[in-house]
Amino acid sequence: MTDALAAVTVLTGEPAVAAHPMTGAVYRVRLASGATVIAKHGPVTAEVAGLRWLAGTVRVPAILGADDEWLVSAYVEAGDPAPRAAELAGRQLAALHVAGAAAFGQAPPG
Repeated sequence: MTDALAAVTVLTGEPAVAAHPMTGAVYRVRLASGATVIAKHGPVTAEVAGLRWLAGTVRVPAILGADDEWLVSAYVEAGDPAPRAAELAGRQLAALHVAGAAAFGQAPPG
């Protein structure tokens, strides 16, 4: 867990003060400011590229910092499971399908 604190501090430039494991190599991390972020450890290069590619098409968590081993992203609170939220999710899923990937798992352009 100390690795998560160190990585978040380096990648965001803000001191990380507490890390709580969520699943596998994913941590919920509290910053000194009181903000909460998500830190993921592992091979994250493709995920970072995919999130950046999709950011203009669908709502994805903001990338706050990344390197070859860590991805730090904004923490997203659970949403309201109302019909309006379901409609928005459906529209974003449709946009995702026309985002330009020829096949599942294809790397982003460039």
